[in-house]
Amino acid sequence: MQLEWQKRFVACGVAREKVLLEAVLIGCAPRVKTAAGEDCFILGTLDERFLAVRDFDLQSFQFGLFWKEVNQNLDGLCLETPVREELERRIEEKITKPPKDWALWPKQCSLACRLKN
Repeated sequence: MQLEWQKRFVACGVAREKVLLEAVLIGCAPRVKTAAGEDCFILGTLDERFLAVRDFDLQSFQFGLFWKEVNQNLDGLCLETPVREELERRIEEKITKPPKDWALWPKQCSLACRLKN
């Protein structure tokens, strides 16, 4: 099994596209085929623009959604603990895990905006 980062370009409106960054496990359970015909499994997908976002709350929320997807997919693979931890470590080199309260931030931000107005 090998972890690779792949980019996928997706149409997003007229004459626009967004770039999705995907953590892909090569040589794993055959969920999809790569261009080279290898079996692969997409662990998680993130809109690439969130790597450069300077708003910590927004970036952490998006990273949290990514890691939620990754964890669900890793759970489904039933990997041995050392293998899973190594994969998580390698993914975290590119997309860090957010703070524990990342899922509450949209509600906190929404409440703060309402209180201001």
